[in-house]
Amino acid sequence: MAPQKLAVSLNGVDFVDSGFTFSYYQKPILNDIRPRSGSIEGGTEIWLKGEKFSNITSNLKTVKCRFTLTNGNSTEDVPVRYVPAYMIDKDTMKCASPAGFAGGDAVNVDLTFNGVDYTDNKFIFNYYHIFGSFPKSGPATGKNQFI
Repeated sequence: MAPQKLAVSLNGVDFVDSGFTFSYYQKPILNDIRPRSGSIEGGTEIWLKGEKFSNITSNLKTVKCRFTLTNGNSTEDVPVRYVPAYMIDKDTMKCASPAGFAGGDAVNVDLTFNGVDYTDNKFIFNYYHIFGSFPKSGPATGKNQFI
């Protein structure tokens, strides 16, 4: 539905155009997120699959993914993190995981279009931290060997 002009009245009779608009949309439904894990450095592109994603979101700064800690691996209180979300198509939104969580932390991910109402479904995203690998070297085999 197209944005509707918002008029204001103090007496219920005389209305003045406020210069603002209000848009209606169907409440989005979140069905899945992929991937379900990413680095503590943040920046993992998370693809949110769902229904009723609307193009109304293209100009709104309130369209966000919310990341809420579900377990206590972090050593201090970790605030809820919000990152912008972007519409890809009618079934797909995208956002990037924020930094600031510790390895092993699990967070709930959900979506809002207006900054107040969130999707009913939440999905777990797990943060990992790679400290190193072992062994550091090994024999080269195959056709594509460096000499």
